[in-house]
Amino acid sequence: MVWIYGGGFVEGATGAYSAEGLSVFGNVIVVMVNYRLAMFGFLRSSDGKFIGNQGLWDQHLGIKWVHDNIVAFNGNPDDITIFGESAGSVSVLYQAIYPGNQGLFRRVIAQSGSPLAYWAFQEPNADKYIKITPCALHPLDSVNCMKSVSPQDLQIDMSFVLNYTLAFQPTVDGDFLRGTPADIILGNSTSFSKERAFFSSLDIVIGFNTYDGFIFPLANVDQVQALYDDPFVMTRELFDNMVSFYIRTIVKPTSKTEEALIRSLIDFTYTDWTKPNDMDLLRDNMINVASDAGMFAPSMALARSHAHYNDGRTFVYMFSAKPSTNLVDVPMWIDGKFSVTLSIVLCMLHVDLLVDNGLNDN
Repeated sequence: MVWIYGGGFVEGATGAYSAEGLSVFGNVIVVMVNYRLAMFGFLRSSDGKFIGNQGLWDQHLGIKWVHDNIVAFNGNPDDITIFGESAGSVSVLYQAIYPGNQGLFRRVIAQSGSPLAYWAFQEPNADKYIKITPCALHPLDSVNCMKSVSPQDLQIDMSFVLNYTLAFQPTVDGDFLRGTPADIILGNSTSFSKERAFFSSLDIVIGFNTYDGFIFPLANVDQVQALYDDPFVMTRELFDNMVSFYIRTIVKPTSKTEEALIRSLIDFTYTDWTKPNDMDLLRDNMINVASDAGMFAPSMALARSHAHYNDGRTFVYMFSAKPSTNLVDVPMWIDGKFSVTLSIVLCMLHVDLLVDNGLNDN
């Protein structure tokens, strides 16, 4: 089993995870792969001088190394599963639509993340990035400038990422990713027949945690403190502000009319009109909006598409068990339903399905 960690494509490391429990109780060999992040791993310019997807290539080479060398560690190169959480979940699914991985692995476990999500794909970002680096003074020679600048000076304040000013995510590079995830996974163009053939041949488990969407409101820095208040008081005004934030940063409407229409649809769908101002219902529905947009709908769309091919097997889960502790600080009202620990531990439930004869239909 090859583990690819998450962290929004801007942070993370194998050192943050321990695989001993999984390897002992699951009787599997677990390999964890590091890959380049942020500007070093996902910088793409419209002219292609910054190629992008370096992080995905790192993952691919790591998977290939495991396939080519795992026999020396008593492993089976013909029985490899790749798995990841959050951006790692997105990553393993990007690996699942790259035909160059043919024969390197058989199965994928994608825990809380789909390439079809709004936060999992980007347009070229190099111009925005260069403008906030020392190389802004050398726009015509930005490549050589960046080569001459120290890695420390190329770092940027994370606030640019958190407030959606700048993103570091996979992008179309014409090589690893020849089209958008939607074009490849949901489309029917023969241009991507090789990608779809490989994707459909794999067994895939994809799912999410009940409160996965809580991570997205944290991007609204103006409202973060309110979320942690105890007791947390959810008002209609706060709900409206959060929904407006989602629309502005996720959907990015092109007109006031479009924004108003989207707003009306969200209000209609996510309001219990028998109790329109109930604090608990408003609070839960705020998370539901974010969960559906960022996690649930993109994951289900991918699962439906994969199942449609009826080649590899498709499994979907929703994980709702309450953990004793969380890896990250969460408000009391979440009641333990959000945890990156949950999604990581979940794979242990599937280990018996993944060894020997592969996935079973139970």
